Amino acid sequence: MFFINKQKKGIVLYFTLTILSVLTASLLATVIVIVSQTRIISVVGDSIAAFYIADAGAEDALYRIYNQGESPNNWGLDYCFPTETISGGGGEYQVCVSDTVTSKIWSEGIYFKSSIKRKIELEVNF
Repeated sequence: MFFINKQKKGIVLYFTLTILSVLTASLLATVIVIVSQTRIISVVGDSIAAFYIADAGAEDALYRIYNQGESPNNWGLDYCFPTETISGGGGEYQVCVSDTVTSKIWSEGIYFKSSIKRKIELEVNF
């Protein structure tokens, strides 16, 4: 015959609730970390897209200068091309070319999905 001590009643319930609380807290912490890392990865991907859009703008400016005969000497101090939208509507770029003294091209790309902007600068010899 077994006798149950009245002071030990409910100790299993207490341990069970404690273990479930610890497991729930660790699961919640894991979910928070995963969600925040997913957001960071998404922002990094959008930033890369904006960088490549800016790069496309710089390449377009170089193409216009070297292959289509457009000369920065005729544009004035800082000339900006009209804003161009990337085919497919993913973003746009704005390109500005400095005078021949500093010989620089600035291109800013904007990725529409998150409105992230990235800007690059090239030093060139005209």
